[in-house]
Amino acid sequence: SIAAFLLIALLSLTWSATLSVTVAFAYWCGVVADLAMVVLLIRCGPLEKMSSSLMKGYVWGAAFIAVLTWLSPTMQDLRPGNDDFFSPNALALIFAFGVFFAHYLSRTDRIWNLAAITLAITLLRTLSKTSIVAFVAGEALMLLRDPAVSRRKLLAILVISCLVVAAFSGLIVAYFDVYTTTGNEAETLTGRVGIWDYTLEASLEQPWLGHGFHSFRNEIGRAHV
Repeated sequence: SIAAFLLIALLSLTWSATLSVTVAFAYWCGVVADLAMVVLLIRCGPLEKMSSSLMKGYVWGAAFIAVLTWLSPTMQDLRPGNDDFFSPNALALIFAFGVFFAHYLSRTDRIWNLAAITLAITLLRTLSKTSIVAFVAGEALMLLRDPAVSRRKLLAILVISCLVVAAFSGLIVAYFDVYTTTGNEAETLTGRVGIWDYTLEASLEQPWLGHGFHSFRNEIGRAHV
């Protein structure tokens, strides 16, 4: 299924609405390279051992990026990162997967719980709304289905999560004010709703083949010119 997805993505470059097919192809090659590295590493040893090593490496990498995130200046909307080079949404994606991996690793070594907590707090700091909502849904499902997590532990996680959110309440309120009242049209809540609405319409226009690999940004840009 993964190979089929990559093949369809490659073929879609022939009709993609991307600004540059060369750049799109480079991104596609990056995805293939990531997959190839994982496959080669898994084939080098026992599946469980190599998978665990991969997750540990990812968590360590995410932790390093988390340190850089806390040390980096914030953008105009109070979020860390840079829209052109390392957006808050990209950071949030890294931290979310880092928490998932750390949660799995904590089954055999509780020290990984510390990494999960640190990355989860940093994820909240990115203020990446969709990423945070998706993460909460995914993590809640994992916790509820994990037989090793007792009700007492679930309650403790819920209480700690509420305390962390309360500690960030001032920042969240300030960001919400910026998000709803200032910035350009695309950065406001009204602008984002417009983008989501157009995305749905565009997806229904070509539901089977779509607009091609790496076309989203260009399609959205043309819709708001």
